[in-house]
Amino acid sequence: MSKRLLITSRAWFAVVAMSTAMVGAALTQSVAASAALAPDLGGNDATMALSVNPTSAPIGGTIVFTATTGNASAVPQTGAQVTFTVPTGVLSITSVVGSGWTCDTVGGTITCTNMTVVPADSDFPSIVLTTKRIAHGDATVTASVGTLQGQIDSVSANNTDSATVTEVTPTPSAGVEGVSTPQPGPGVLAVTGYNPWPAIGIAVALIVGGSLILVRFRRRA
Repeated sequence: MSKRLLITSRAWFAVVAMSTAMVGAALTQSVAASAALAPDLGGNDATMALSVNPTSAPIGGTIVFTATTGNASAVPQTGAQVTFTVPTGVLSITSVVGSGWTCDTVGGTITCTNMTVVPADSDFPSIVLTTKRIAHGDATVTASVGTLQGQIDSVSANNTDSATVTEVTPTPSAGVEGVSTPQPGPGVLAVTGYNPWPAIGIAVALIVGGSLILVRFRRRA
C-alpha cells in the first residue's frame, strides 16, 4: 500500500512540475509576442530650433531671434519650459512674446513656460525675442527646452540651439559720412576740388578783348 502511495505522489509531483513548466513557457511566449506587436512609445522628445534675422547688424540695429520648440515623440507632451541666454553686454532685450507663453527676465536669462498639451509630432507656438545691438562684437544667443510635470525627455541632444549675429562694420571715409570726397585730377585744386582753368580762360579772353578795344579807340583818336 505504501509503495503505491509513493508512486502516486511521485507521479503527482511530476505532473505538477510539467504543468508549471508548460504554463511558464506559454506566458513567456505571450509576453514576447505582445512586446513585438506593441509600439515603442518611449518618453517625450522636446526639440529646439533657434533662428536670427538679420544675421548682422550695426550698433543701434534691431535683431530678432525666433525659437520654435516641438514634440518629436509618439505621445502627447504637456507643457514645456524654454530658457534663453542673452549676452546683455552686446545686446539689450526689447521684448519677448509668444502665444501661450509666460516669460520672466532676470538679467540676460529669460525663462518662458507654456502649459499647452501638444500632440505627438507637433510644435508649440514660436517665441519671438527682439533685441537691439548696443556694443561692438559678435553676439550668440542660446535657447534650451525642457519638459515639465515629471515627463522624461528621451533625447537630450536636440534640446539646445544657438544663433549668432555679427557686426556690420561701416566703410571708413575721410569726408563727411554719407558724402563722397572729390578726388583731385589734372588741373583740379586738391583742397577744394575746384577746377580754375575755365575762369582763367574767361579772364584771358576779357583781357585780350579789352586790349583790342583800347587799341581801336586810340587809333580813332
